[in-house]
Amino acid sequence: TYTGEGNRDIDFLGKAITVKSENGLENCTIDCYGTEEEPHRGFYFHNGEFQNSVLDGLTIINGYPPNPGSGNPIGGGGIACYNAASPTIKNCHFSGNCANAISCQEASPKIDNCIITENYSSFGGGIGCPNNGSPLIINCTIARNIAEIGGGGIFCCSNSNPSIIDCNISDNSAVSRSGGAVYCMFDSYPTIINSKITGNYAGFSGGGLIGSGTPLNPSFIPVVTNCIISNNTAQNGSGGGIVSWYGHIKNCIISDNTSYYGGGGLA
Repeated sequence: TYTGEGNRDIDFLGKAITVKSENGLENCTIDCYGTEEEPHRGFYFHNGEFQNSVLDGLTIINGYPPNPGSGNPIGGGGIACYNAASPTIKNCHFSGNCANAISCQEASPKIDNCIITENYSSFGGGIGCPNNGSPLIINCTIARNIAEIGGGGIFCCSNSNPSIIDCNISDNSAVSRSGGAVYCMFDSYPTIINSKITGNYAGFSGGGLIGSGTPLNPSFIPVVTNCIISNNTAQNGSGGGIVSWYGHIKNCIISDNTSYYGGGGLA
């Protein structure tokens, strides 16, 4: 377990290097010991890193990002990707991080084979994609994360278009609002393929997926293909599985979802 100065707030400085554990994520933990009074995160990518800047096989816990007023991007207790940075993050575990495990603001990292569990935030307990953030999220487990407002697993906002492939998004919660698994708003259009969205909870609508907008001005047009969307709950609203004005939903199983107003599976 690595702690303290030199083992957190790590900056790749734009370099095409690999930081890799010697014996896998079970044997290599970065404990950020971040708090509101003394914020620290694991890694900060903000110098135009590409996919040949690689983080491989680490566990990152207890990150708390600096105040947005400091000039850093909002979110990213574990990792913040910002300013067109698109590193590769693979075989990593994130837990106990505040304000997203991974933040992708104006960035498009590749997040591959990661475990993202029990992180928390106002929006996007697991992964936050504010403002032109379009990560590739592949073969990940995103589970038991909590958002106080929306997007227990993943939150997308303002032209953010993540691709979510072969993932398990389960048992996440949006406590007071919507999108237990995924919440999108302001022209954000996710593509979700071959994934399981199960057991997620929203205090209002969209136990699984939800997007804001109106029939004349939709801001959420998901493409959902070959997915299982089941056992999700919209406690006080509609759309236990999905809420969307428009979308492309193909070859999916939508079953055993519940909602208060109707549209147990799809509203």
